[in-house]
Amino acid sequence: MLLPEYRLAPEHPFPAGLEDVEDVLAWSAVSVEGLLGIDGPLIGAGDSAGANLVTVAARRLADTVQLALEILIYPVADSDFQRASYLSFAAGLPLTRKDMEWFFAQYVAPGHYQHEDVSPLRAADLSMLPPTTIMVAEADVLRDDGVAYAARLEAAGVPTTLREYAGVTHGFLRLHNHLDVARGAIADIAEDVQAALSAQ
Repeated sequence: MLLPEYRLAPEHPFPAGLEDVEDVLAWSAVSVEGLLGIDGPLIGAGDSAGANLVTVAARRLADTVQLALEILIYPVADSDFQRASYLSFAAGLPLTRKDMEWFFAQYVAPGHYQHEDVSPLRAADLSMLPPTTIMVAEADVLRDDGVAYAARLEAAGVPTTLREYAGVTHGFLRLHNHLDVARGAIADIAEDVQAALSAQ
C-alpha cells in the first residue's frame, strides 16, 4: 500500500496537488511490480479532497493507467454550495459550508471552480472511469456531491456502489476505534477491494 503525500494549497494551488497524484498513479502503473515486488491490480482511494484528486487523476490518465477500483470517501465532486446538504448542514459540524468555500478559495481561482478538473461532476464524459465505490455520511455538506457523482457514473455505465452511513458526519471513518458504523465502513471497503481483486 502506498500513502503518498501531495502538495497542498494555498502554498501550492491547483493543479499542483493533482499533478502529484497523477505522477504517483503513472509511476505505480509501471513500477510497482518491478520495484516493490507487488503483482496485482491498482486501486485508488481517497477521502474528501483526496477523493477529488483520485477520481480526476483516474479520468485524466484513463488511457495509460488502469485502476481496478476507485474508492471515494465523502468526495468533493462539485463547487455548488447551494446543494441541499450544503444548506442543511451548513454550520455546527466538523465541516461547514464556510469551510468549503474557504478551501475552494485557497485551492483555485474562483473563475475555475467549475472546471472539470476541479469539479469532476461537471466533466462531459465519465465513462472511462473504473468501477467506483462512493461512501457518504448522512450529516455532511458533501453528501449530495457524492450522491450526484454516483448517479452520473451510473448513467455513464460505470459500475458504481453508493454507500450512505446514517447518523455520522464528515470524517467519521477516522473514528473506527470508537464507532461501530465506522468499523462497518472499513469492513465495506475491504469487501469491495476483495471483490475487485477477485474480478481480475
